[in-house]
Amino acid sequence: VQGVTEFLPVSSSCHMLLANRLLFPNIPSDGASAIVRYIIWINLGTILVLLGYYRKDWLRIGRGLAGRDTDGLNLCIKLLCSLLASCVAVCIVKPLTSWLTIDQTSYTIMGCGLLLGGIAIFLMERFQKYAIRRPITLDTLARRQAIFIGLCQAFALCPGVSRSLSTILAGIFVGLTLSEAIHFSFLLGCITASAQVAVSTLSHFQQSLELLSLSALCGVLTAFVVGSCTIRFLFRLLQTKGLIPFGYYRIALGCLLLFMINTPA
Repeated sequence: VQGVTEFLPVSSSCHMLLANRLLFPNIPSDGASAIVRYIIWINLGTILVLLGYYRKDWLRIGRGLAGRDTDGLNLCIKLLCSLLASCVAVCIVKPLTSWLTIDQTSYTIMGCGLLLGGIAIFLMERFQKYAIRRPITLDTLARRQAIFIGLCQAFALCPGVSRSLSTILAGIFVGLTLSEAIHFSFLLGCITASAQVAVSTLSHFQQSLELLSLSALCGVLTAFVVGSCTIRFLFRLLQTKGLIPFGYYRIALGCLLLFMINTPA
């Protein structure tokens, strides 16, 4: 599930939590927190996919840090601007969402997040259609625009919104083409996920070690293999259909989730 949904703008964490609810409907609260840490842990699989898929960009950034590639250094600075903006936004917004737990209330919010994200896709498609401006590239992306994209990443704290969707739509809004917006979103996502794994591991070191098992390693490997296939499928689909199919999917899943949660058993 992680490998399939991580690169799609459909909220991978939402699908992971739904999968766990279906597989383990009576899981205790302490088990729920372990699930969240496990989800963060298997992000390693998708991080490895992004490191491999965008290896030329990472090498370019490395040359930039070594003083041998100006464009690579500029890209690194823009990504760091986005990451720092995300950290500031998360520090401000996180306390407001601390009451959310893995219960019926959060699943209701998750359904609303899926629904609103689907609507946002259709609105952005119309915005793109009627906006008259010259598209920008990663090289011409301004740092203030990178900061704006980073701030929008904080919307992912709301269950069901999707980190990739919020940054892709933000990228399109500032003038990036769809492919360039996805490119920047995935580079930023790789750095963000790496930081998230590092922080989670260090802050819950003992619990993270307890999760390190053969099943966890299998989860990482599966996420890597499936993610490698999914990222290629995503770009082929976007070349022909754009984001519209994901808009329909999010709205359908959001409505279904709200119906299931609010229907008595």
